[in-house]
Amino acid sequence: MYPTTGACGEPFCIGGEDVQSQLQHIIQQPDLLFFQFCERHFRVNKGVFHTIDCRLYELGFEKVKKRRYVMLQFLQHANESAAHSTKYIKFGHGNLNKTLDHFLMQHEQLQTRGHTDGKNSFRARHENIYST
Repeated sequence: MYPTTGACGEPFCIGGEDVQSQLQHIIQQPDLLFFQFCERHFRVNKGVFHTIDCRLYELGFEKVKKRRYVMLQFLQHANESAAHSTKYIKFGHGNLNKTLDHFLMQHEQLQTRGHTDGKNSFRARHENIYST
């Protein structure tokens, strides 16, 4: 399932391309352009953007393309349940990481990396971060 619209309701439209091509184009953009896309479509500020990016990296999403893909999925999910009366999406104090963790627990298929031993699952990585 790929996100097809942002918070503003605009489609991820880059010409007449299919959604997969559009996502590849968005994910391949330089950092600034990718952030501006997220800001415009998902009402996310730089602090929230960087927190999500760092958190995903800490949880084992080391490859930029995969991390950006998961970030787009999370922002789409977060915007579906967020109030749209403010300029930026709000999570509340300490709730961004909790919301992200909950999202990843519910969407284990985003974690698949071809490993079957469970060591690279989100749950295993999540437990390792908090067990130190």
